[in-house]
Amino acid sequence: MWSAKFGKNKYEYGSILKEMHTSLYEEVGSKYGLERGDSVEGRNIQHLNKRDYILKLTKGAEEDGKSHQRVANHEG
Repeated sequence: MWSAKFGKNKYEYGSILKEMHTSLYEEVGSKYGLERGDSVEGRNIQHLNKRDYILKLTKGAEEDGKSHQRVANHEG
């Protein structure tokens, strides 16, 4: 059942989802002036699992805090 609707592998599945999103946009989104998001096709985009995403956010927040602290130390 799954493969009949969504393809035999992740590539067919991705293609089918892209077609579904395009169809939805053409039938609904464009009617209300909505825009499509940027395509990830051809870009080096990689899915992060939840743990890695949280680590990335935490590291980014720590780096922001350090840079703000350095600026404050130089101002004072």
